[in-house]
Amino acid sequence: MVDVTSEEREAIQNLLKPYGQELIFRAKLFVSTGENKKKQTELRVVALGSHRLYVLKPAPKCSLVQDAHILDITEVSSPSSTEITIKFKSGSLSIENAPESTVTEIGQKIYNLHLSNFPGIGEADLPKFNISGGRLDRDPDLDEIEACGGFVGAYRCVCDFLGTPVLRDVCWHVETLFTFNDVRTFNLGEIDLRKEKMSPMDAKALLMALNFNQYFTTLEVSHTKLSSEVSTALTGLLQANNTLETLNLARLGNLKDSIAQISTALFANKELNLTRIDLSDCRIEDKGMTALASSLGSFFRGIVSLNVSQNCGKQGMVALAKALESNQTITDTLEELDISGNKLDAEAAKAWSGVLSKCWNLQKLDVSAVFGDGRPCYGQLQPTRASKTLKVLKLADNKIVTKDSLHLELLQFFRMFPSVQELDLSNTGFPAEQSIINNFFDGSALPHLRTLDVSDNDLGDAGLVAFASAFMAFKRLEVFRFQRNFVRRTKARATAMTILSKWVNADNSSLRELHLAGSPKSALKQDLPPFVFQLMVNKTLTLLDVSGHSAGDSLGLAVGKLLQN
Repeated sequence: MVDVTSEEREAIQNLLKPYGQELIFRAKLFVSTGENKKKQTELRVVALGSHRLYVLKPAPKCSLVQDAHILDITEVSSPSSTEITIKFKSGSLSIENAPESTVTEIGQKIYNLHLSNFPGIGEADLPKFNISGGRLDRDPDLDEIEACGGFVGAYRCVCDFLGTPVLRDVCWHVETLFTFNDVRTFNLGEIDLRKEKMSPMDAKALLMALNFNQYFTTLEVSHTKLSSEVSTALTGLLQANNTLETLNLARLGNLKDSIAQISTALFANKELNLTRIDLSDCRIEDKGMTALASSLGSFFRGIVSLNVSQNCGKQGMVALAKALESNQTITDTLEELDISGNKLDAEAAKAWSGVLSKCWNLQKLDVSAVFGDGRPCYGQLQPTRASKTLKVLKLADNKIVTKDSLHLELLQFFRMFPSVQELDLSNTGFPAEQSIINNFFDGSALPHLRTLDVSDNDLGDAGLVAFASAFMAFKRLEVFRFQRNFVRRTKARATAMTILSKWVNADNSSLRELHLAGSPKSALKQDLPPFVFQLMVNKTLTLLDVSGHSAGDSLGLAVGKLLQN
């Protein structure tokens, strides 16, 4: 083998500089190009950097003849002990009449370059290797993986492959903040500290660097617009990664155009450990939800949390419900379900009743804003058996209808979830009638209730009297949210504030948080300071929200005295 000259070494170093590559191998070898009769063999300088293979003309020209990134390599084989062929996605390179040790060394170097740049890569994702003289060995030095699963090294390698600049702020972010704080969440929207907006190619490089990463367990690609480059990279990531447990694509614009490909990749990867999926507010519509449902129906792994809120109409909801009900693996493991903001009619509600009847471990259910302004279908949504595991139930923005005693369907719905501890009934038009409030909150339907939100219902003074009276008897409530409910002042205001004070300050009260926030159209004004003064004898409250009531300096004085006390 002919020695490499100083001039040739300098030319190689200049090629390695742009992405900070290290020199891995260099030699003068006989390289053949072309095929059959057109095949030519010439002496060339062959060099391997951290990311690329280079072929140069010998000195004095030292011009670049060919270069290829390691991600372009598809196969490395040696037909004989003195020959090695490297195939790329486009084209190939053959080295002939080389020492046997050199053939083995080149194959070994290329093999370990893939492992060093992508520490988590599996054998199935490597190029095909068939090297004469035996198997390839992993370099022992590779056992010590760099910070965050070698992410920065993988990212630099991918940037070189795509021809996009390395974002140095991102590298610093990962190597310092992530490493020392053991951050396992990769948030694409927060990883770049620059003021300017991240380009689609920057995002693509970051996602591709995660393909084989075994450090990060959560990926957030939310609150952004999904370009074709990012969509392709995201699909590839989900096909290759086997470590992610949580995927958050919330508010990802244009997802409806690529949800079919993403969901196919999501559920085709048998090694993926994904158990938490957030596709909220992606507007994938009925067609997209049906595509997602098709993949979920055959998903082989249990899902703990699924959020598909604000996405589609009743057709998509029916498709998703049927898919989940048919997949026992999911219904057995599902703990959190959010379908809020989608549309349910009687048919769709009945389909979801089947799902709720089979979710043995469901702990959190959000069906807010699913009935619109029409008749709520709690009777159809009601599961066929009671759930003893559900702790959080959100029904906000579903109007309660008292005509023809339809509200009793909701009461019966409550009785199917006797273990509920947190209930959200905000903006439901909940009636301020004492008899209805007593019926709902006497402890028989929801004996373990600890947190209640009835904000934005225009309950007024009468409603406050009714709720305070009811909870003086039901002494277990710990958090009460009664915000923006005072649209008008009535003669019952003084009574309402007196009863509220009596309940909150009672010796047997369990109340820890009281949320009474107002607004310009819902303000207690000067009725509030006296109540705050009365809290000086309170022994249980740890949080009080009385913002937005336009009560002026007198409220500030009252709060100051309360804090001093």
